[in-house]
Amino acid sequence: MLAEFDLAIPFIGPDNRKGAKAAALVALQRYPDGANVIVLEGVTSAHNAIERRLGFTEAISDTGATLMTMQSAQWDQTKAAEVTAAILVRHPEVQVILAANDNMALGAATAVSFAELDHEVHIVGFDNISAVHPLLRDGRILATVEQYGDRFAVNGIELALDMIAGDSDLTDRETPTVVMTRADLPAESEPRAS
Repeated sequence: MLAEFDLAIPFIGPDNRKGAKAAALVALQRYPDGANVIVLEGVTSAHNAIERRLGFTEAISDTGATLMTMQSAQWDQTKAAEVTAAILVRHPEVQVILAANDNMALGAATAVSFAELDHEVHIVGFDNISAVHPLLRDGRILATVEQYGDRFAVNGIELALDMIAGDSDLTDRETPTVVMTRADLPAESEPRAS
C-alpha cells in the first residue's frame, strides 16, 4: 500500500530472529550432544512470532538439538501452562523449552514445577518483563531477551530529528536485543531494618 503512494517508512525495532536465536543458544549450548526441545509459539501468523520461531529453529538446527514439538500458546501464560503440561505427559524427556515471550515462559515454568520430572528443564523467554526476574534469580527460567521496547519511540524521534537536520537517510534502524540471565539482573537490595 505504501508503494502505491511512493512512500517508505523505516522500521525501527529489534531483530526478533537474532534475539531469539541468541537466547536459544544460551540453553542449547549446555547440551553438546543435543537437547530435546519444545517451542512455544505466539500467534503463528504474527510477524514477531514468525521471526522468533525462525531464530529458535535456526539455533536448534545449528546445535543438533531435537525439536520434539512446536505449538502455539497464543502469547498467553495460562495457555502455555496447559500446552506445556500436555506436552510433558507425552514427552517427559524434554530438556529445553523455548518460549516466544515471557508470559509463555512463566506458564511453562508453572507446568514444569508440577510435572515432577527427574531432570532440570531450561526455559527461555523473550521480552524481559519484570515478572520473570524472580524466576531468573531462582533458576526456574534460564534466560530472556531485553529488546528495550521503552526506547522505540525515542529512537523514532531521534531518526526524525536527524533526517530534518540532514544527518540521516530514510533507513531502517535496528535496536539492540540482549540476552539476560540471572547474572545480568541488578543485585537485590537488602530489606531495611525497622
